[in-house]
Amino acid sequence: MKVLASNASSGYATLLLDVAPGVRFPAHHHGGDEQCYVVSGSMYTLGRRLGPGDFLHAVAGTNHSELWTDEGARVILIVPEDDVPV
Repeated sequence: MKVLASNASSGYATLLLDVAPGVRFPAHHHGGDEQCYVVSGSMYTLGRRLGPGDFLHAVAGTNHSELWTDEGARVILIVPEDDVPV
């Protein structure tokens, strides 16, 4: 994971994340809005495949189902700074 930008005034960070093949993220809750843009590879969630150029917006306060990748993926995420692992 690489932090591309962090904005203290908005409280959000922009991340570049390379997800290895076979990785699964468990269902989780979004405290703040999360935006995900798929650069390459693919991911699956909510019964749909997200491929290059696809965008997903999870609104604050929503529950997000499991998310996984079979082939691996490179994504750009915009998330609350509190959600960025140290």
